[in-house]
Amino acid sequence: VLIAQCLFSKPDILLLDDLIIREKQLQVPHPLLTKRRFALVPLSEIAEEKLIPDRGMTVGCALQCCRDPGRVMRFSSSRQL
Repeated sequence: VLIAQCLFSKPDILLLDDLIIREKQLQVPHPLLTKRRFALVPLSEIAEEKLIPDRGMTVGCALQCCRDPGRVMRFSSSRQL
């Protein structure tokens, strides 16, 4: 399960194995995943070759094709997890 959460929002389920779920309250893969660089960049770091089941492309390919002009910067913390 790959989940992303922005500040002050509910979590979004980006991918859930190879499942495709289309219900009113839940859509997996996230319908805007391939259009959001801020989701694709970190996802590609951990699952670049993962196939996005309803798009027929890998996460890495989706990132290369993404037209989102936004910049994504790595946030570093001195705190260890």
